[in-house]
Amino acid sequence: MSQKKDKQTVLRRHKMKKWMVFVIMTAICIPAGFAAFYLKPDIDKEVNVEEPAAGVEIVTVLSVEPQACGANISAFGEVVPRRRITVKSQVEGQVVFLSDRLETGSQVKKGELLVRVEQSAFQLQVAEAENRLAVAGINLMKEEREAKDAQTNWKQSGLQGEPASPLVLRVPQLTAARSEVKAAQAALQYARTMLLHTEIRAPFDAVVVRRNINQGQVLFAADEIATLFGTESVEISIHLDPGSWDLLPKNVRQAKVMVFDTGKPAGWQAAVVRKSYHLDGQSRLRTLILRVEHPMDLTPPLLPGTFVRAEITGRQVPHLLKIPQSALTKQGLVWFVDQADKLRKHHVDPLFYDNGFACIPVPTTTGKGPLRVAVFPNSSFVDGLAIQPLPQKEKSDAR
Repeated sequence: MSQKKDKQTVLRRHKMKKWMVFVIMTAICIPAGFAAFYLKPDIDKEVNVEEPAAGVEIVTVLSVEPQACGANISAFGEVVPRRRITVKSQVEGQVVFLSDRLETGSQVKKGELLVRVEQSAFQLQVAEAENRLAVAGINLMKEEREAKDAQTNWKQSGLQGEPASPLVLRVPQLTAARSEVKAAQAALQYARTMLLHTEIRAPFDAVVVRRNINQGQVLFAADEIATLFGTESVEISIHLDPGSWDLLPKNVRQAKVMVFDTGKPAGWQAAVVRKSYHLDGQSRLRTLILRVEHPMDLTPPLLPGTFVRAEITGRQVPHLLKIPQSALTKQGLVWFVDQADKLRKHHVDPLFYDNGFACIPVPTTTGKGPLRVAVFPNSSFVDGLAIQPLPQKEKSDAR
């Protein structure tokens, strides 16, 4: 009996433990459930994302204001030597000396001997001319002496008036003797000049572009010897339309000019030296001539034949809009955004371009104050289209 009572006591204690665990767990879970229910975040109230209306396109826009812009005139041209010459022979004879520097691509200095022609025949001509002059001088002195004697004899004769013939006083003979001296002097000068032409020298500092003769060759008058390009300076002719010409400063010689190689990143400073006073008959453009001094001494050298882009800093033009070139379509359209966030198109004619920007006149129908321009227009744009503008952080005058 006692064992049966002990078993029942153990069972009652076990059931009491289970009820106690259940009560404790219920006391913990019910408050936690209430807390989770009442403290749940209101997602609809916390998230406030503004989304565009259905079908409204987001467009990047840039705010711009009218400003004065320094005109930048750009044009292309070819570098040509200021002085270029095809050297020709002026005498006949065999080439007895040919400079080693008379080769294509070599540079020669002013006065440097390039070619010598056989001189003996020309030295003979000089000697003969000197002899002729000496003889003519002696004959002149004789005639002057005889003419003086003739004057004395005429006075001593006691005859009145003038002689019946000028030969009596030897006037024609004296004139002929003097003419012979002058002719002999001219002949000597010519002979000496031809002797000088047997030595062909560089007329200025130059680079040899082409050589046409060889050692031992017999030259004739007017035979081409070499083609030389001067290295002291080069010139670039650029052609400008009337609109670009009007953007130049009043004193065009004071304009800042840079020329850039179109084939590689290289630039050189140039100066305006001349301008044409007529329009080209075909292109109707006016020419401006630029010059670069000592092009071979620059780094890198500016070589003749280089095709370059000239950038000229012009005058300040007031009341322009400076917009990114990306805002200008191929059709010449710029899309503005009005106060109602609608697109408005305008046909524009840029006055000039400057470092990725286009400077355009302010459209008269856009109103006052800052204007908003669509930076990247696309083919879906139509006039009056409602858009959602997205401001761009860049400024239009950033470089």
